[in-house]
Amino acid sequence: MTLDHILEWWRMAGVDILVQEENRNWFSENQYNISYFNAPSSHPQAESNTAGLNPEVPSVPFNEQKNTVHSTSTPEPSALIKFKNIPDNITDFLLWFKNIGTNIGHNTPVLPVVNPKAHFMIMSDAPEIKDVEEGTLFSGQTGQLLSNILRSISVKKEQSYWATLTPFCSELTIFDQRPKESDALTFSDYISIARHHLALIRPKYLLLLGETPTRAFLKMNVTEARRKVHHITVNGDNIRVFALLHPKMLLATPALKATIWKDLRILKRDLDNETSRIEEA
Repeated sequence: MTLDHILEWWRMAGVDILVQEENRNWFSENQYNISYFNAPSSHPQAESNTAGLNPEVPSVPFNEQKNTVHSTSTPEPSALIKFKNIPDNITDFLLWFKNIGTNIGHNTPVLPVVNPKAHFMIMSDAPEIKDVEEGTLFSGQTGQLLSNILRSISVKKEQSYWATLTPFCSELTIFDQRPKESDALTFSDYISIARHHLALIRPKYLLLLGETPTRAFLKMNVTEARRKVHHITVNGDNIRVFALLHPKMLLATPALKATIWKDLRILKRDLDNETSRIEEA
C-alpha cells in the first residue's frame, strides 16, 4: 500500500480536509468507537455481541481484542430443495443465476466476472442503477472507492471476485419470508443461493459489504459483526469472513472513513498473518 493510494481513498471519501474543530488522532489504537454505531439489532437471531459499541464505553485496544470468531450459528447448507438442477460449476451457475427473481426490480441482470484465481470474495446485496447502466458490478464512485479499499489492504482486483446476493437492482427485504408473489424468492432463498455461490468460488476470505449480506452469512447486523474475523464452513471449506460498512455509506457520510480505516486494520493484520503462515509452511 502506497501513500498515494491512502490519500486517493481519503479524497474519494471526501475527507481530505479537516472538518473537526478539535484535533483527533484517528490512527491511535486507543481511540473510542465513534457514536454512529449505537443501533441495537432488530434481527430475531442476532447474537448479543455489542461490547465496545456503546459510545460511553471505550473500545478495547487492538492488541487486547479477540478479533477472531468461530461461527457456530451458520451450519452447513442443506441441498437447495426449492431449486431443481442448480448448476455445480460457476459458468453454468451464473447463467442460471441471471434468471432468478425476474419479477423484482430492474429486469436487467448484472453478473460477476468469473475469476478462477480469486481467493478474496466480496459480497454486496444488489447491483445499483449505475451498475445496470454500465453492465458491471461496483461501477462509478462506489467501485472506485472499493478498489481503493482493496488496495489499502494489499488485495489486487485480479485476486478478488465481486458478487451480489441478487443479480437485479432491487432492495432485498430481510424479514419478508412470505412474499406477495407465489413464485418470488424469500430472503432464506437468497441465503441458500449465496452459500451455493460461495461454495463454487471457494475463496479464503469473504468480505461482506453492508447490512444485508452480513445478516445472510453471520445472522447478525453489521455493527455487531464488524472488527472481528469470523469463520464459517461451507462444504467443508473454512472461510474467513469480515463485515464492513458499504462503500456507498462512506460516500454519503465521509465522517465514517476513519472508522472504516480502523476496521480495515484488523482485516489487513489477519491477511498479513495468514500470508506469513502460508509462506512458513
